[in-house]
Amino acid sequence: MFNITTRFTLLELTDLNNPVLKRLNMEAPGTYHHAMLLGNLVDTVPGDRGGPLKARVMAYYHDIGKLLKPSITRRIRKRGSTSTRRSRRR
Repeated sequence: MFNITTRFTLLELTDLNNPVLKRLNMEAPGTYHHAMLLGNLVDTVPGDRGGPLKARVMAYYHDIGKLLKPSITRRIRKRGSTSTRRSRRR
């Protein structure tokens, strides 16, 4: 209604039963797992830009675009990750 993000809104977004997160888990389980690990990691980092709750929400949803454009992810994976490229140079 007012487009204001409250602490309650952030708490709702961290609910793992959220339809978007459930879809991410079903369609891209590796990405889902990565988002959950990142959420746990950022929760431990101190900061004053909205606190750990906001950071956790941002971590959960940072790769949501992969649900809409999975072909982009496949193209990037085909080219190889930076760690793969580094290991080839050695």
